[in-house]
Amino acid sequence: MDYIKKANELWEAYVPESGQAATLQGELLREIEALRTEAQENGNINFDEDYAYFCDFILRTLKDARCSSYPRLFRISRALATIKRYGMLAAQYNRGELSRQELSALHKGRPALAYLENDLYDVVLEGIVDFCEANPHPLPHRPNPTLYW
Repeated sequence: MDYIKKANELWEAYVPESGQAATLQGELLREIEALRTEAQENGNINFDEDYAYFCDFILRTLKDARCSSYPRLFRISRALATIKRYGMLAAQYNRGELSRQELSALHKGRPALAYLENDLYDVVLEGIVDFCEANPHPLPHRPNPTLYW
């Protein structure tokens, strides 16, 4: 399966131009792409509790759905943990709670505020596409009122 092509089709069907999606399928897609965009285009400068929530929500939803194999869920879990770790470190650094030297030490001498490669985001995206394939009819998503956007 061409996951990127399928994800684009699902995006067109389920993700609104702005705000949270009305479907669970759309919300999962919106959240992983929000995480990717924040890291790759903004260097995690805006990473906060909402982005951390996205990591947790995606993982919890995919685990509960049991649409992916255990090895794939393990890879998804590790990918989201890495994405979240970079983001939380960026948030601490941006708030002045972590020095450049401390950040460098945590990243083995190569300070980074964001995970920039596509591989981890794509691992998660593939799991979301599997979820959408296993749930071909729109599942309602109740918007989270605590999220900023």
